[in-house]
Amino acid sequence: MISSKTAQILKYCGLFLLVLFFNSFDLAITVTLSLYLAINSKTYIKLFGFSLVLFILDIIFRNFDISFRFISDLSLDSYILLLTAFFIYAKSQRRITDFFRQAGASGRKIFSSNNLVLLVVSIVLALLLLPILGPPAAVIVGYLSFSYFSKRFEGKYAYTAGLFFLSFSPFFIIFKRDDIAENFAIISFYFLIIGTVQETVRLVRERKPFAFSLPKINFGAKILHFMHSFRLPQFTRKTESQSKGATFDNPVTNDSKNFISDEISSNRLQPIMKFIIIVCITGLLSFTVISTIINSKAKNTTSTIAEKLTITPIIPSPTIDIGVELMVENGTEISGLAASTAAKLKNAGFKNVNTGNAARSDYKNWEMIAKKDDPVLIDYIKSVLKLETLTVNKASESAKFDLVIIAGSELP
Repeated sequence: MISSKTAQILKYCGLFLLVLFFNSFDLAITVTLSLYLAINSKTYIKLFGFSLVLFILDIIFRNFDISFRFISDLSLDSYILLLTAFFIYAKSQRRITDFFRQAGASGRKIFSSNNLVLLVVSIVLALLLLPILGPPAAVIVGYLSFSYFSKRFEGKYAYTAGLFFLSFSPFFIIFKRDDIAENFAIISFYFLIIGTVQETVRLVRERKPFAFSLPKINFGAKILHFMHSFRLPQFTRKTESQSKGATFDNPVTNDSKNFISDEISSNRLQPIMKFIIIVCITGLLSFTVISTIINSKAKNTTSTIAEKLTITPIIPSPTIDIGVELMVENGTEISGLAASTAAKLKNAGFKNVNTGNAARSDYKNWEMIAKKDDPVLIDYIKSVLKLETLTVNKASESAKFDLVIIAGSELP
């Protein structure tokens, strides 16, 4: 019977080998370690720092063209560790877990029967527009149509959709589908822009006037009065039972309160801070994934260009000696055969061509008597005369002509 710890070790080893089979050694370690920490760890600060270190190292390695055998892409490792750190942080924060519980409860309201039908219609619309507009534009049109008909214009829906597409981008990079990963990263970037615009419009619409106003006062006189009434002995320290910290025995008069009222509600800043944090996080993740895709594409483009620019060694083509002494003899009873053959050879570039009759006139096949065995020259003459067969014999060194061609009765 396998114990629970042994089973967990086997699961992690199987995951490591699976990722190693499809990708690289460093990514296998990163995925396995991230899954282990996401399940068993509560420390996220070190992961944030380590992710930042890997991202900086990736930039350094790319700029200085440094490479290691077992490291393929540190930016992808950094991205996975960053997601793991966010997951551990969200799991450790009760406010965030409560938010997701509330989001799940509100999600059941959002995806009512009517909204579910609208969602299906929007997906079908995006699929129909996919061949025409391409993946990013088709998905955005589908989302905008769903937002319009369901009256859901909050930016959080766009951020959720963007994070959904962004989370799947690394997995397509792992499985060497850079085209799908690139489209997912572009879609998430568009959703980030849409969510930012929607949240900006919402904040502008919900803006309320400040709860204080600056009175019309003589600033110079008030400042001089405040400086004149300010004395160091006014500072005393109360006992711990009363309050902590320094205070005024004789508080500043009401004139100083005319400058600014500190009755500003901190609740007004919370939506803005959440909005800024979401934008920064999504932007960082988008930049990481898009830079990873661009770098991988640049590598592929560089290798493709290098393949195209591979210099093929130039092999000099063999030269044909057209200055040889040729003799064309008519070995048949066909009149003018030697002259017509000589004309073809002259048109091909041969200059020293003579004609005559052979010793006999019953040659059936074409023959050649050559001083030197020159296959290139022989093939060239065969192509000029359009001969399928040409019998070549060796001539003596004392022969008058370099080549003697005897025309046979089998015409080409």
